[in-house]
Amino acid sequence: GSTHLKAAVVFHFNDCLHSLAGLCDERAVLDNTVANVREAVQYLQDHGVKVFVTKLIPYENLDLPLLESHYSQVIPGFKVATRQKYDLYKQTYEAELARIPGIVLLDVYQDMVHIGDGLHADHLSKLRASKRLHAAIETHLIGE
Repeated sequence: GSTHLKAAVVFHFNDCLHSLAGLCDERAVLDNTVANVREAVQYLQDHGVKVFVTKLIPYENLDLPLLESHYSQVIPGFKVATRQKYDLYKQTYEAELARIPGIVLLDVYQDMVHIGDGLHADHLSKLRASKRLHAAIETHLIGE
């Protein structure tokens, strides 16, 4: 019925980044990841919730080959997206989400440093991202 929730943040998923989640082509990005986010956004907006969606981390801030080298030692056949696949995923995902009316697309991880595994943000990167996110939410909700 009703909610006291004012805002929600949708972070990207690891879909399409590695073989455990499934490496995707453009159609799979649209049919799976984007469709799932659209459904969540629609539900939230239907309940009067302001939706913020984070952009994907720039490829340069990741080290997916490092991730592959670590995980392939314990998971035979583990693969990661190539740069071309990652760039296609990022561009498709962000372009499609930017078309959804009413969402705010945020770049909170533009200067991310990973923890040494090639994928996950270190503490300082998470702190900076949370401050950017807080500032954006505060800015958009003032006066509402």
